[in-house]
Amino acid sequence: MEMTYYEKTPLIRQFLNNGKTNSWFYVKHEMLQPGGSFKSRGIGHLIRKSNEEALSEGSGKLAVFSSSGGNAGLAAATACRSMALNCSVVVPKTTKPRMVKKIQSAGAKVIIHGDHWGEADEYLRHE
Repeated sequence: MEMTYYEKTPLIRQFLNNGKTNSWFYVKHEMLQPGGSFKSRGIGHLIRKSNEEALSEGSGKLAVFSSSGGNAGLAAATACRSMALNCSVVVPKTTKPRMVKKIQSAGAKVIIHGDHWGEADEYLRHE
C-alpha cells in the first residue's frame, strides 16, 4: 500500500433530533487521516509543495522542523515519512507520552522543551 500524506475520508450523513430541531447534517471523518486529524491535509500539502519547490530550485530535499502540542507534529511526521523526508518536532513537556511515541513511531525526532507550545515554538525558532 502506498503511503500518502492524506486520505479521502468519508462524509457521513447524520440526523439530529434534540427536541428543538430535526436536522440532517454531514460529518467528515478526518480522524481517519494518517495523522489522526484534519491537519494532515494542510500540513502535508505545505510540506509537499515546499519540497517540490526546493527540488526545482536545486536546493535538494527539504528537512522539516515543527513545533506542536501533538496533532500538527504527528501530521508533519506522517507527511515526511510518506515523502522520505527528515522531520524534527519540538513539543512542550505537557504533551502526553503516547503522543510523543506516535510522533517518534512516524519517524520524527522529538525534542521536548518548554512548559507550553509557545515555549516549544520559541525554542525551535531560535535553535
